[in-house]
Amino acid sequence: MSFLRTALVARVLIASALVAGSVAAARAHVVAQPNTAVAGASFTAGFLVAHGCDGSPTIALRIKVPEEVTAVRPLPKDGWTVTEVAGEIAWRGGPLPSKSHETFGIALKLPNTPGRTLYFQAIQECQQGTNRWIDIPAAAQSAKDLRNPAPFITLTPLP
Repeated sequence: MSFLRTALVARVLIASALVAGSVAAARAHVVAQPNTAVAGASFTAGFLVAHGCDGSPTIALRIKVPEEVTAVRPLPKDGWTVTEVAGEIAWRGGPLPSKSHETFGIALKLPNTPGRTLYFQAIQECQQGTNRWIDIPAAAQSAKDLRNPAPFITLTPLP
C-alpha cells in the first residue's frame, strides 16, 4: 500500500472514531456504578453524570431513592451542597462542565430481594435545560429500549 493510500485510510479511521465517539457521548446518561449488588447488603452506589444538557453545564442532580432501600446516606462532594427530602437526595453546586464526567455517591442498605432491579429516577439540572432520566422499562422491555432510562441496580443472591 502506498504512503498516500495509508494516510488516507488512517484519516478515514480517525474520522470514523470521532463520529462514533460523538454518537456515544450523545447517548450517554446518568448510570449507577456498579449496577449490580448483593441483595440485603450495605452498598455504596455511584451515580455517574456523563454529560450536560445539550452543551450546558450540570448544576444539580436529584436522585429518587426507592422506598425499599433503607439506611440511606448521601456522600459529600466538594463544591456541592447535599440535601435529603422525602426520599430524594439532591446535590447542587458545580457547575460540572458539559463534557466532564462526575460521580455522586450514596451509601445504602439494599432490600433482601435477589433478582429484583431497583430504579433510581434521576433529574439532571443544567444552567440551561434539564435531563429527566426517569423511564422504567415495562415487563417486556430493556433499559436499552428507552430514550431516558432511569439508573438501576440489579440485586443478586449471595455468591
